Amino acid sequence: MKKQTYIEQIRQENIMIEAQVKEALGWYKRDFCDFHHAYNNFQFEAGLRYLEDEMDLDTVSVSKMAQNRHFWGWWRNQWVKRDKTFLNDVARFDKDNLPKTIYSFKNICYTYKQYHNTNAILFVPHKELLRKSYAQFIGKFTKQIINE
Repeated sequence: MKKQTYIEQIRQENIMIEAQVKEALGWYKRDFCDFHHAYNNFQFEAGLRYLEDEMDLDTVSVSKMAQNRHFWGWWRNQWVKRDKTFLNDVARFDKDNLPKTIYSFKNICYTYKQYHNTNAILFVPHKELLRKSYAQFIGKFTKQIINE
């Protein structure tokens, strides 16, 4: 049997984390037929808000940065870290006390969104990531101006 690479192990772990989030949110119990799409869309929209708000980029710069795979790789990694924190926090409560917390069934979706609120994110991409992203952006922008 072929041994998994580190990247494959991380991808598999991320799939398990996504499934655990779905379970914690009760989305297995409801009629959410396309959780994966909703999860990815929420992640994408939050990434765009992060670029607009935290990176203080204009609309054109956001759309250019949104095309950068390095940013999205970094963003997904940060997302998974917050998902892990969310799951660890939920796991700290026993089932009897869960309804008395912010992790109650009534509040859990709202609470999950707060874990991913861009105003609560206290980190920025590594400067090397930003350097690469801005270099690509400036290169494309310069070519566009020259070709006009």
